[in-house]
Order: sequence, then structure tokens, then C-alpha cells
Amino acid sequence: MFPVKTLLHPTDLTDASRHAFDLACQIAKDRGARIVILHVVPPSSQHSAEVAIGNPLAGFREMARDVTVDTRIEKGDPASVILRVAEETRCERVAR
Repeated sequence: MFPVKTLLHPTDLTDASRHAFDLACQIAKDRGARIVILHVVPPSSQHSAEVAIGNPLAGFREMARDVTVDTRIEKGDPASVILRVAEETRCERVAR
């Protein structure tokens, strides 16, 4: 078993990502790791209105009481931001 200190959980706030979060919590709890929860807001188009209503990640800490959780909300291209944050937070890679 490889050591894990930090897991990155990118979320689009859908039910499917919630199930992935539950799995990440179990892995983090089993390994004594922390989870960085990341929500990436794609750049707005000229025709869309941007509305911010509270922190969409606020409830995640309550769902993972036995795990250290950090949250980040970033704006940009989701794939690029996820890779950058994984590097910044020094998340482990399962495979290369």
C-alpha cells in the first residue's frame, strides 16, 4: 500500500461527484490523509449571467467530520485548474 497524505476531490456538485467524495473520505480516513475539495467555475461567456449564492462547498466539512478537509473555489478552465491545484497541493498520483 502506498502512503497517501493529500487527496484532491474536484467536484461539479452533482450527485455522481458526491459518491466520489464519499469514497475519497473513506480512503482519507483509512490512510490518515487530508482532502482538498476543489470546485472550478468555468469562465463566463458573454451571454451568461454570473450569480454567486453563498459557498457551494460549505456543507462538505460536515459530511466528513473524521477527515481534515480544505476547500477551494477557483475560476478557469476546469482541466487546467485541476492539474495546477493538484501540483500546488502536492497530491499523490496513483499511476503515471
